[in-house]
Amino acid sequence: MKAWKRLLAIGLLILPAALPAQWARYGGADGPHSLIEAAGGGWVMVSEMNILKLSSAGEVVWGQKLGSGSDYAYSNMAWAAPDGGVIAAAFYDSAWALFKLSAAGTVVWEKSYTLADSALDVFCPLPDGGMLMAGRLGPDLLLCRCGADGEIAWQMSCGTDRIDLPNAAAATSDGGIVVLGSSEPAEGGPPMTDLWVLRLDAAGAIEWQKLIGGAAGDVGETVFQTSDGGYLIAGHTESFGTDGLSRFWLLKLSPDGEILRQQTLDHEYWGFGWFTIRRAADGSFIAAISSSFPGRASGLAIATILEDGTVTREAAYSEGGGSAVLPTEDGGCLLSGSDGDDAHVMKLLPSGEIEWQKTYGSRYSDDSVDLLGRSGDGGYVLAGETDSWGGFACLNALWIMRTAPDGSIGPNCYFISEADGSRLADLSTRTDVAATVEDTAAVPQIAGFIATDANIPFVPWGPTTLPALGGPACTLTVKLTVLREGPFTGEGTNPGTFTPGVGSHSYATGTSVNISVTPNEGYTFLEWSGNIRLQQRSATLVMDGDKTIDLWLDYTGKGVEKLPNAMCFIATAAYGDPSHPDVEVLRKFRDRYLMRSRLGRDFVRLYCRYSPPVAKFVAKYPFLRAVSRAALYPVVGVCSWLLGSGTQY
Repeated sequence: MKAWKRLLAIGLLILPAALPAQWARYGGADGPHSLIEAAGGGWVMVSEMNILKLSSAGEVVWGQKLGSGSDYAYSNMAWAAPDGGVIAAAFYDSAWALFKLSAAGTVVWEKSYTLADSALDVFCPLPDGGMLMAGRLGPDLLLCRCGADGEIAWQMSCGTDRIDLPNAAAATSDGGIVVLGSSEPAEGGPPMTDLWVLRLDAAGAIEWQKLIGGAAGDVGETVFQTSDGGYLIAGHTESFGTDGLSRFWLLKLSPDGEILRQQTLDHEYWGFGWFTIRRAADGSFIAAISSSFPGRASGLAIATILEDGTVTREAAYSEGGGSAVLPTEDGGCLLSGSDGDDAHVMKLLPSGEIEWQKTYGSRYSDDSVDLLGRSGDGGYVLAGETDSWGGFACLNALWIMRTAPDGSIGPNCYFISEADGSRLADLSTRTDVAATVEDTAAVPQIAGFIATDANIPFVPWGPTTLPALGGPACTLTVKLTVLREGPFTGEGTNPGTFTPGVGSHSYATGTSVNISVTPNEGYTFLEWSGNIRLQQRSATLVMDGDKTIDLWLDYTGKGVEKLPNAMCFIATAAYGDPSHPDVEVLRKFRDRYLMRSRLGRDFVRLYCRYSPPVAKFVAKYPFLRAVSRAALYPVVGVCSWLLGSGTQY
C-alpha cells in the first residue's frame, strides 16, 4: 500500500475520535438566562442561582452557586469579559451588584450599588470591559457607567416632565452610548407612552435627545448601531392603524437622530408580543416575531432587515411561540420556539425554506430551548429549561445539548423527534408610518450612586458533573404519597395496585413503559407529578432518561365523597374545572417554586391535608365559589407574573 493511502486510512480511523462528540446533559435547579462561548472552547451557562463552565465535551470544569442558606442572591444577566472572564449583574442584600469571575471561575471583584428611591433595569456591556447600568431615580432616568473594575466612571439622572424609564442601550463605535427609554405621562396626563432616544459621548455628555411617538403607546426595545453611524431601532407601537392593535415597529435613524425610515409590520395583537433580533455576519438583521395578528394563523414571522431599515423578506411559520433566533453561517438562521410541552427548533435556509426541524423534550412535562449557540464544528448548542429528568430536586433544571449540523445527537436520544411545522406564506405587511419627532432638553444631574465592595456569598457548585442523556439504559423511580393519612407515605396501608410498583426500575433506553394505578376503596387518585404532569390514571412513558415520578393519592375513607382529580383543591372547587387555565397557573407555581424547597413542600402537604374539607364546602355554594374566584384573582396574577418574569427580549 502506498504511503499516502496508509496515511489516509489512519486518518479516517482516528478522525471520529478527534472530532467532538454530540451530547446532552442536565442538572442544577433552574434554567439558564445566558450562554457564553468560553475562551479556549466550551461554554459558560449562567442562571439565577448557578454559573457553570462546561468543556466542549460537556464536562463541568468549574461552577459557582450564588447565595448560601438565608443569604439569597440571584443573577439576571451575564456577558463575556474581554480577558475571557465573565461579568454578571446580580441582586443581593436589597441592592444591585456586579461581579466578575476569572476564566478559572474565581471571584475577581464584586461591587454593590446603592441609591435611595432607585432601581436598575438595563445592563449593557461595553467593548472596554465596562458596562452601562440604566434604571430609574424617582420619575427620572438613571444612568451609570462603570469601568472594567466595576468602579463608577460617571453617573447622572435626567428627565422630562413625565415619567422616564429605560428599555435598552447599545455601545457606539466611538466609545459613546445610545439609550432607549420610555417616556410615560405623569399621573393625570394623556394616555400615551413615547420612545425617548438619547445619544451620549464616552464621558456621559448628552449629544442629542429625541422624543418619538404618536397618539398611543410607542416603545423601543432594542437598538443597534449600523455601519453608517446611524441606528436601527425595533419595538412596538399602538399609534398606527384604526384597530387599536399593537404592531411591530421599525425605525432607522441617522447619526444625529433624524428619522430616515419608519414602518410597521402586522405581527402583533392586543398587548405587546414577543420578538428578538440578531445581527447576521453580512451586517443585516434577522428578526423573529410572534405573529398573532387577526385574520392570519398564529405562529412566528421571520423578517430579514437591511441596515437602512429595508425589509427584504417576511415569512410566516406555523411554529408556536418563540424563544431565540441565531443567524447561521450560510445566511439562514436557527429558530427555537414551542411545540406544546416540548421545544421546537427549526433550521431555515437563506431562502426561508425549512432545512430541518425537530422537537426536544419528553412527553407529559415542560421543556424549552431558550438559548442558541454555535458548536464550532458546524453544529449547534441548545440550552434551556427542562422538567423531564431528575426528580423534585431537579424540577426546572437546566439542560444543554451539543448537536450535529442536522440537530441530531445520538442513537439513544429518544427525546428528539421530527417536527411538522410548515412555512405558511410569504408576507408583505409593511406600512410606512410617520411618528412625530421632538427635541427634548433634559438636563443631567449628578445621581449620587455609591459603589462599595460587595460580599456576595459564593459556594462551589456541586455535583462535579452533569448527568448525561442518551445512555443505553435508564432508571424509573416511582414514589407514593398518600395525603390525609398517617405520615403521608402510606406505610401500613394497602392503597391500591400500581404498575410499575413503588421503587426503582431499570429499562433499556427507548423502552415504552405503561404506568397505571387502581386505587382501593377509600382512596382517590389525585395526579402523577415529578418528571411528568398527569391527571389521568394511566399513560405510556418512553424512557429517554432517568425519571422520578410521584403518585399522589388521597385517603378519604370508605363511603366518603371523592374530590376532583386535582391537587389545587380550593381553586378547583372555585372554578369547577381542574383544567381551568387559572388552576393550571397555580399548579405550575406549586411545582416550579413551592416543590423546590423543603419549606414549600411542607406547606403543600399541610395544604393538601387540611384544604379538602374547605374545598368541599366551597363547591356546594355558588356564592362562595364566586368569592373564592375573586380572592384567587390577585394570587393567580402574581403567580403568572412570577412564572413569566424570566422572559428576555
